[in-house]
Amino acid sequence: MMNFIALWDKFMLVEQKSSICNIKQLKRYPYFYNQLVSSYPELTTGQLQFCAMLRLNFTTKEIANYTNISVRSVETRKNRLRKLMNIPSDVDLNKWMMDF
Repeated sequence: MMNFIALWDKFMLVEQKSSICNIKQLKRYPYFYNQLVSSYPELTTGQLQFCAMLRLNFTTKEIANYTNISVRSVETRKNRLRKLMNIPSDVDLNKWMMDF
């Protein structure tokens, strides 16, 4: 279950339609951010921000809506991220990010 802070962060991003692509959101979860950067130093800022949205349990449709890209583009990004991070396709990517 998503903790209260993550739920609040998601609510604020949606409510304010603020820039989801804000690296400061990642820094609210220093352990997650530091582990991600140290385990996968090749991740770009855009990929880190995408990981943050997955960690906040955004659905594919929500990500598409708030980043102004198609649902198919989000699915492609998820698949590329899986490949880069060696995450099997049978693993729920959002859950994997939340457990990371």
